[in-house]
Amino acid sequence: MTFGDFMAYAIPFSIFFASGFGTYWLAKRRLYTGIKFFWIAWVLFTVGMLSSLSALGTWDGLLYAALLIGISAPSGLGGMVGALVGKARQERAEDDDTP
Repeated sequence: MTFGDFMAYAIPFSIFFASGFGTYWLAKRRLYTGIKFFWIAWVLFTVGMLSSLSALGTWDGLLYAALLIGISAPSGLGGMVGALVGKARQERAEDDDTP
């Protein structure tokens, strides 16, 4: 496995895990404003990449397509999974504390 092959997998996986752990931490501590900022930044990034891709429409847009696939998709999926798991764990911890 070459360095380029390794980085093709390492970057999306690291982005997935970083956004997942970040939103998990925010959701577990009920910091919903931080999660809202994450989703607003993600939507703005995705819309910017899509608009740039549609404006170019040629092979010049290949970089924007790669950014959508390699950065936007893993961060969105990781953020969603992290927020849902953090919210479930936070609710479960509240249920365990009740007498």
